[in-house]
Amino acid sequence: MDTVQAVWNDTLKAMFVNQNTIDAVQKVVDSEATRTAWHASPDAEHSSLSRQLVDHTNHVLRNCFREQLGIPAGPTRTTDWKVKPSAVAEASLEVNGNHRPATHIDTDPFVYAVGFRVDEHTVSTNVFPRDSLPLLDLSLTTLA
Repeated sequence: MDTVQAVWNDTLKAMFVNQNTIDAVQKVVDSEATRTAWHASPDAEHSSLSRQLVDHTNHVLRNCFREQLGIPAGPTRTTDWKVKPSAVAEASLEVNGNHRPATHIDTDPFVYAVGFRVDEHTVSTNVFPRDSLPLLDLSLTTLA
């Protein structure tokens, strides 16, 4: 995350003149929007794309939307705010200019989440604040 914030602060932020756009992108950067995970055993339940997408979505909700969700400060055992695995649906995502099979979560009022399998061992999950979606182009580019 430090690299993303550094690029945003040092380079990209100056490219925007609209404060609403700057605020929306800052919210995405602060929310830990992108996560890439590598697992040696891609068939394990905990490393599945669906599981990784749900876990990442719940992480962002817990850390960025705590007040809106009514989650009390400190440790809690409440789970009614969490996104359930049943919320994951098939989708398509543009990656490097090509449409790729993906999964998404489009049922939460605060975030939209989408993920895809980069290769046999690697998944990429992306969770965006819903109110920033009109300002984003949901296409990804992989870095070699």
